[in-house]
Amino acid sequence: MGLIRAMLAVSALVLTVGVAAGNSNSPCKGEGALSKPKKIRLGNSARGSKSARAQLQRIAQRFEQATFEETISRLLDDQAARRQERAWNAREALATTLLKFGQRDGDVTALEKALAIYRELLEEKERERAREPMSASWARIHYNAGIALETLGRQQDDAVRLEEALAAYRAALRFHDRKRMAENQARTRGNIGRLLMFLGERESGTARLEEAVATYRRALEDAARGRLDAESMARLHADFSIALTALGKRERGTARLEEAVKVSREVLANRSRQRAPRDWAAEQGRLGEALMELGGREGDMARLEEALTAYRRALQIYTPGTAPQDWVRTRNNIGSALMILGERKNDTTRLKEAVALYRATLKEIPRERAPTEWAAAQANLGALLVSLGERESGTAKLKEAMALIRESLRERSRVTVPLEWAIDQNNLGNALSLVGERENDMARLQEAVTAYRKALRVQTRENMPLNWARTQSNLCNALKILGESRGDAALLLEAVSACQHAVLEWRRDDMPMELAIAQLNLGNALLALGETTNDPARLEEAVAAFHEALKEFPRERAPRDWVITQNSLGYALLLQGEREQGTARLEEAVRVYRAVLEIAADEEPIVARMATKNLARAQEAIRRHLGTADVPRSARSVL
Repeated sequence: MGLIRAMLAVSALVLTVGVAAGNSNSPCKGEGALSKPKKIRLGNSARGSKSARAQLQRIAQRFEQATFEETISRLLDDQAARRQERAWNAREALATTLLKFGQRDGDVTALEKALAIYRELLEEKERERAREPMSASWARIHYNAGIALETLGRQQDDAVRLEEALAAYRAALRFHDRKRMAENQARTRGNIGRLLMFLGERESGTARLEEAVATYRRALEDAARGRLDAESMARLHADFSIALTALGKRERGTARLEEAVKVSREVLANRSRQRAPRDWAAEQGRLGEALMELGGREGDMARLEEALTAYRRALQIYTPGTAPQDWVRTRNNIGSALMILGERKNDTTRLKEAVALYRATLKEIPRERAPTEWAAAQANLGALLVSLGERESGTAKLKEAMALIRESLRERSRVTVPLEWAIDQNNLGNALSLVGERENDMARLQEAVTAYRKALRVQTRENMPLNWARTQSNLCNALKILGESRGDAALLLEAVSACQHAVLEWRRDDMPMELAIAQLNLGNALLALGETTNDPARLEEAVAAFHEALKEFPRERAPRDWVITQNSLGYALLLQGEREQGTARLEEAVRVYRAVLEIAADEEPIVARMATKNLARAQEAIRRHLGTADVPRSARSVL
């Protein structure tokens, strides 16, 4: 299944330094005012500093950036501005206004200039620390330098800048801790948590995400002690729910995901759709993501339906014209929820609905306009076509899936987005494996194995145990098909080993569906190994693995998984029965195949054909075993 994630979109908070937006009563007086800016004279002492900053506010609102910088240059040359204190305040005001310009317009030059000024000011402060302890301005400059570094780091995908930003925020926090400024502590910790989460989602492992969750908890404690405004408090809770979901996706248990759902519900209870529609829609998306992950793990249809409802509420606000990226992202997630529901219920109507949704989305948003979201839609449509193609004969959908996923990989490289890259490799392997099996194409199967191994370079057991186990299970299946086709026992042994790794990683109380899938794949690998080597012990192990899988695949709740597992179980029993003297195993195989055909005849034509063929084979084997002897009642019931 394609990667489902919510993108973090939070604006950085700039601590008040006297350049916040305000209204000017003086209208701009035309081009002449821009070419000859008024010369500003600073007053004396503290009043002079405040006056300078107030004038800078008005200039920032009235003039373009170039004229503003020219005015500042004149201000700093002014005879009255030569004293260190006033010049320092003016430079800080300039840097912070440039920071606002840079954030608003995505202007890298403005951000770089702001950062350079902040660095100069911090160097001066460091020299003064022998005479003067750290001050509020020292913490404020570190904080705003952190915002500049974070903004540049994200724009330029620069890990060094992002680490510098973390260090700057932490330096500001040291002052806030010492002075017990709860409100500023909360804001600063919120920025640290947001940046840790951004870095953690791009890395394997959970260390950064765990630190982000812990940081947000502290931030919320600080906010409760201070006087943080309601909107900032809501933003903290919203970011906290994102961090919980991101961490919960990488952990075996569901406690983090349950907490994320609870936090999102609390945010929505206190956030008005009428007053803040975009924020309301974003929180609906966060709630949907946590619910979808929970529903997918637990096979809980109610959770999945609730996730769909949350996503559709978000689309009441998002449109292609007003919020194209959010619109695409939400539609991607709706498609993923439909895919999980369709797979769990064996409902091809849901799957086809998701296909239509993805195709319409890709037509609406060009690749150049939103490459990240476009690539996600490509990858998700590819994964969905694999799921549909698995249910149908032929390879047309599977080959289309391969082409879609390969295109997604052109936008999502291992260097830039390693986690998404690995998931795309896994989905590509699934498509290649099915095509290779149906066309008896060894080259495709080998490509599938290569794709899975590429994914495992990122998805390690230590850092990403859940994804690692899923890919090991898929690798097991590809190796099984390849080994079976070649009659290669060594490959089949390797397949069994890969599946055993996956089975050991899952726990029934945490992720029962994943464990059942791994048990099914293990059973199939053991079955192929037992048939190839004529080893009855391997066949017995296969039967045990299928029975374990069926504990989580009840006929009513997971009909397709039940049918596929029963079909494999029937074949294992058939092989055992053909090698034994009695007919008990063969009779059991016949009963299994008849049960399979009750569902598969209409819903699973490929499985139905195999079951019909093997049912006749089992019945013929019973007749051979009995020969001319009287047919026992148990045997008569299956003939």
